[in-house]
Amino acid sequence: SNYPIVEKAALAAFQYLFPSGYTVGFGDSNHRIIAPKNLELLISNYQKYGPKEKEVMISGLLQQLIQDNLYERTGRGLFELFFYVNQLSDDNISGDAEGALITPTFYAPNVSLFNQRLGDGENAMMVSTVGSFGNHAHANGIAIELFANGYVLGPDMGRGISYWNPDHREYYSQFPAHNTVVVDGLSSYRSMRSYHPFTLDNCFPKSGDRPLFDKVTFSKTSFYEPKTSADQQRLTAQILTRSKKGYILDIFRSQKVKDTVQTHDYFYHNLGQTLQIFDENNQPVALKETDELGTKHGEQKAYDYFENKTKTVLDGDITALFTLETNSQPNNLMKLWVKGQRSQQVFSVIGPKSRALSSGTAPETMVDAPIPAMVLRRNHQAWDDPFVVVYNPYMNDQENPITDVSFMDSGAGAQQVSVSMADGSRDMIIVGVSESSIFEKEQLLQNGLLSFARLSDNNSIDFVFVSGMNIYRGHGWEIISEGTPATVSIEREGAGLSIQNDQPVLLRIARTEDFNPGKMTIYKNGEISAVRSGKSSRFDSGQIEFRIAEASERVVIDHAN
Repeated sequence: SNYPIVEKAALAAFQYLFPSGYTVGFGDSNHRIIAPKNLELLISNYQKYGPKEKEVMISGLLQQLIQDNLYERTGRGLFELFFYVNQLSDDNISGDAEGALITPTFYAPNVSLFNQRLGDGENAMMVSTVGSFGNHAHANGIAIELFANGYVLGPDMGRGISYWNPDHREYYSQFPAHNTVVVDGLSSYRSMRSYHPFTLDNCFPKSGDRPLFDKVTFSKTSFYEPKTSADQQRLTAQILTRSKKGYILDIFRSQKVKDTVQTHDYFYHNLGQTLQIFDENNQPVALKETDELGTKHGEQKAYDYFENKTKTVLDGDITALFTLETNSQPNNLMKLWVKGQRSQQVFSVIGPKSRALSSGTAPETMVDAPIPAMVLRRNHQAWDDPFVVVYNPYMNDQENPITDVSFMDSGAGAQQVSVSMADGSRDMIIVGVSESSIFEKEQLLQNGLLSFARLSDNNSIDFVFVSGMNIYRGHGWEIISEGTPATVSIEREGAGLSIQNDQPVLLRIARTEDFNPGKMTIYKNGEISAVRSGKSSRFDSGQIEFRIAEASERVVIDHAN
């Protein structure tokens, strides 16, 4: 209790875990279980000083490691004899102990890391976004690791054989060994003791929060790449489908501040034995061998570590399919839906093995295997026309929840993505460059950062989620922030609507055949705070208007009979 930061740091380690229980692998770290020694010492402290509930909770987590054969509880010296307890508590606590320590999102600015989690069990997904800040960091810009289908399918590469080995200095600690964007083939800066964090511009949920709305998470980060004087921005979101399976949207913007001549390479490494590329008509594309991507063409030494380099050039949308085969399970698939761009170069390469992987985050056959990667190259700025990729993980013995993805833009940098589902529903996603972005097309108007609207097969709305939003108008609904750009979720719940908002907003909800907006009930601390009736909008008689004057944990609009 005299040093609360020690307990805080020990418990924060749970926030660095993938759903499989292994830690993320950014910088020089790798995928491993949480340190049992830390749990042992927490238990000893709790038992000595009396917080019984904490002792029981941590004892249960340590017991789970023992049951999973990940930890053998034996004494190896005087340290264990003097500082570990003899017997672990076998009391039970109600609820999910690990869940009490892990939140949907977690931001650690001290190491420039933002984790977001979505889904449960075999459908659990996670995206870990990292910058470069502090000791043992790599030169990686804004990099991500992706977890889905029980494995870290999009891993970090970890560190090299040793700090003194060329493979670490030239490849493992450099941009091309990460899931990031390289400018002019040269992006780099000092690794190890690095001071190049990203800026977290926006996210949902806020780090540590547990909102009622659980269909979407996202982060928007920005970064200045010093080697090439380039601005970069990455928005990465997870979306849960009706089937409880999810997909990931990644929008990466990159441009040099001054030069008009520029090249941007989007790297993505994925576990697997094969990578196939398909054109916009879903026909296989034959890639040709190339000697590009290397020092002979002016790129940094890290490019020389890639082998089996093949290439094609396409203007239209493409799909890429990574296939991970294992003997005991169905094939593990990661399908990428990629927005087309003029003369976009698509490379398939094989990179060195990931030294971050372990048997808990990849099949044994992949732990020491080379890692295939896809590289998308633009010979022009990628800011107004960013890299836009939908990551679609699924197993080949299961139905793919996504049947089609289409991409559009407004010409002002805003991106519109339509994701069609096997169950007949459709997600309409609009993402701007900033909270002041404007997107206007047909019956849609958006002044703000992003919106997600899920439409059922009869075009009725399942939910609308907006963030960094000033005005959203679409599908007969309007959301207007009364001041600061707002984050708002509106979700069908039974016969009514469930709403959360973090700023005062004005809502206009359309009357439809299956929903007639009635009274609005506002809750505080789980209890009814106020009940108000809506009023007809003077702008549209088919809409009912509701004003929510402050941030609300839960608001319900019922169906008026």
